[in-house]
Amino acid sequence: MMDQIKQFRASTPVITREAEDRARAALLLAMREPAPAPVRPRGRRMPRLAWRLVLAGTAAVALVGG
Repeated sequence: MMDQIKQFRASTPVITREAEDRARAALLLAMREPAPAPVRPRGRRMPRLAWRLVLAGTAAVALVGG
């Protein structure tokens, strides 16, 4: 496993000082920015068929009860 990591690292180019500075500046800028507002999941909605069944059941109970 360690040999595979060494082989992988050997094939990657060395980062230049300018690229390292730009990456660090971009990271620091991103850290200062406010976090985006979390996305609230939508509430589960009852499908149309379920509403129809509830309405039909209510109507049947009202009809039998009346």
